Amino acid sequence: MNRQYLYTAIWEKVLSDMLDILEVLPFYGSIALPASDFEKVGERNDYSFNLQIDHGQVTNDITRSAVARDLADVFLNNIRASIFAYNKNINIKLDKNFTLHLSAMK
Repeated sequence: MNRQYLYTAIWEKVLSDMLDILEVLPFYGSIALPASDFEKVGERNDYSFNLQIDHGQVTNDITRSAVARDLADVFLNNIRASIFAYNKNINIKLDKNFTLHLSAMK
């Protein structure tokens, strides 16, 4: 099965805001995302996921979540994000209400 990267544009649009939150706040924050952005490109019952990035590498199994895989691709291929993630443990969670929760620790 070929990857379609349906959610890449969504993550590219919010990546800068995500990094601003992670860099400025005490390494925790959240962003409310519009459900319609996801529903326009995919037909899923559940868009929620948990993504763990430790020292620049995805450390949990996201193979069943195209939403998480696309975010991981966008995040890890961005220079600013890669530099930020280099020496941190990052957790990114999208809940059922389309709130993106972000945390990072050294």
